[in-house]
Amino acid sequence: MLLQQTIGRLFPLASQSLAARSRADIDADIRDELKFHLEMRAEENVRRGMSADDAAREARLRFGDFEDCRRACLSVDLGPRRWLLLGQAALLSLLLGVVVYQAVAAVQFRASSAAQIEALTAQIEQLQAAGASSTAGGSSGDTPLPAGWAPAQALAQPWSDWSRLDLPATEFAAEIP
Repeated sequence: MLLQQTIGRLFPLASQSLAARSRADIDADIRDELKFHLEMRAEENVRRGMSADDAAREARLRFGDFEDCRRACLSVDLGPRRWLLLGQAALLSLLLGVVVYQAVAAVQFRASSAAQIEALTAQIEQLQAAGASSTAGGSSGDTPLPAGWAPAQALAQPWSDWSRLDLPATEFAAEIP
């Protein structure tokens, strides 16, 4: 019952098909229907002049294996419901996989972010320490760069030349020495 309630909340269409008829009800209906057909065949044989025992035996022979027929009818009746539940189970599994993947990615992102924050904090502390030592020492005001950093390259042209970027490329290139 709990499974039906859970499926009912997640997949309303499946819950309607589950609540409509249980497998036992469907199986009982199929058995009743097949027995009815056997009885009708036996009655027809009796009308043709057979004894009741011979008519029932002949009806069973012509009908074939009762259990095979019942299983085939049950499969036809339950087939669409099985596919519906299978599709919904596959969709639910896919959704669960996506959620787990996102959770793992979030944990990994948090770990890498923490490492980057620690590195940036160390660089800030290094810059602050370098700035404090340069102002305390009375130097020229140049802040030493952290280890592994290179000075930026100076622009080849003065800032005033950058205002001429709206010129066509050929004219602009001709003006650059």
